[in-house]
Amino acid sequence: MPQVLGRDGDVLGTDSVASTAALLRAELPRLEQRKADLEQDLAAVSARLDAVRTALGALQALSAALPAPRKPLEVPHEWPGGLTEQVAAILAAHGGEPMRARDVAALLGRDTSNNAINTVRGTLDRLVATSRAHRAGRGLYQAPRPRRPAG
Repeated sequence: MPQVLGRDGDVLGTDSVASTAALLRAELPRLEQRKADLEQDLAAVSARLDAVRTALGALQALSAALPAPRKPLEVPHEWPGGLTEQVAAILAAHGGEPMRARDVAALLGRDTSNNAINTVRGTLDRLVATSRAHRAGRGLYQAPRPRRPAG
């Protein structure tokens, strides 16, 4: 019978072979379970990777479809006159571009609290009532359109 050598070079007998086989048989279910766990982890990671790629692609497509950002409004240092004159001057300075009360309040250097915005909105509404401003849409105001000469 040929001799089987162990790691340390010792001759393994049939008892050693049997005990090694028993150890390997005992290790086999643990390795199979570990393999199954790793396959499950890999499947979860693959699914997450696909979801992230899909979301990223959708966001990139969405961002490509968005309009370019509007240029920031210029903030003047100081507007002359009372609030009504200041608001009218801001509308005129923006060349008929529709503006929200919040934007006008910010250009006036006011805080953007509801009270400050409502004060500016009331002023804008009074300007509309006196034809010194024009309502361009819901919540939008602009300088009055130039009048065409009659004739």
